Amino acid sequence: MNIILIGFKNVGKTTTGQHLAEKLDFPFFDTDVLLLNLYNHVNGGNSSLVEIYKKEKEQGFRAWEQNAIESLQEVENAVIATGGGSILSEENIRIFKNKGKIVYLKAAAAELLKRQENNGIPAFINKTDPINDFLKIYHDREPIYARIADHIVNVENKDDFDILTEIIEGIINQ
Repeated sequence: MNIILIGFKNVGKTTTGQHLAEKLDFPFFDTDVLLLNLYNHVNGGNSSLVEIYKKEKEQGFRAWEQNAIESLQEVENAVIATGGGSILSEENIRIFKNKGKIVYLKAAAAELLKRQENNGIPAFINKTDPINDFLKIYHDREPIYARIADHIVNVENKDDFDILTEIIEGIINQ
C-alpha cells in the first residue's frame, strides 16, 4: 500500500514523506522531483520548477505533472509526496485513489502564508497581490484536499514524531 501525501505548498509534504518512508522502510517519491527530472531529460536542460512553470504556464506545467504522476502507477509500498496543485486534475485524483491511502497534511492559511514569506512567493501566486491570490487559491483547494483525503493530519505546532505517529495510526485504523 502506498501512502500519498497531499496539501498546500510549504506544508511539509516532502520532509514528512522522507521521514515517513525512512520509518516504514519504504521508498520515497516526490512528484515535483519526478517532474523536474522528466522535463529536464526530455528538454536537455537544468530548469527549476519555477522556470518550468514560467515557460510552460499552468496548463503545460500540469501536463508535465500528470506525466510524472502516471510514471508511478506500478509503484507499491512507497511514500509519495505530491505537488500542491496535483489535486486540480480529476485524473490525478483517480490515480491517487487507486494507488493508496491519501493523507492530507493540513495547516491554516495564516501559517502557510508565514512559511511562504520565509520561502519566497511561489511562481503560481500573482506577485501584484500575493496575499489575496494565495488566500483565493487556498480556499479553492482546501475543500478538494479534504474531500479526497482518507486521513487528515493538522501539522501545526506538532513535531515530526507526532505527525508521523498520527499518519501511521490514522492509516492503520482505517
